[in-house]
Amino acid sequence: MSNFLLVEAALLCLDMDLVGLSKLYFDLPSRTIKACVKDKSLFVPCEDEQRLVKPLEVQEFIDKACAKFELGRAFVRPSGTEDILRVYAEAKTPGMADALSNEIREYLKKFA
Repeated sequence: MSNFLLVEAALLCLDMDLVGLSKLYFDLPSRTIKACVKDKSLFVPCEDEQRLVKPLEVQEFIDKACAKFELGRAFVRPSGTEDILRVYAEAKTPGMADALSNEIREYLKKFA
């Protein structure tokens, strides 16, 4: 109950109703694909797994690739069980999400 009251107070302060709140968030089309690598331990994500700490060149490539697509976002993380990386990508359209994830996978082939 207290959570609801907190949300209601926040909406009041923002001069917003539930309809306005619901328009703040929307799901983007996304893709999850695998990229085979020789050694997944080379890829070290930060604590929340949304960016790579190592190798930095890979994260820089991901950032540049995301900038090419409207609302593009992506991250790579090592699988917990296989020598693969999981590539998560989202963008404004399904085609853009596919293109972004495939561009990252193609780049990662040099680590296979």
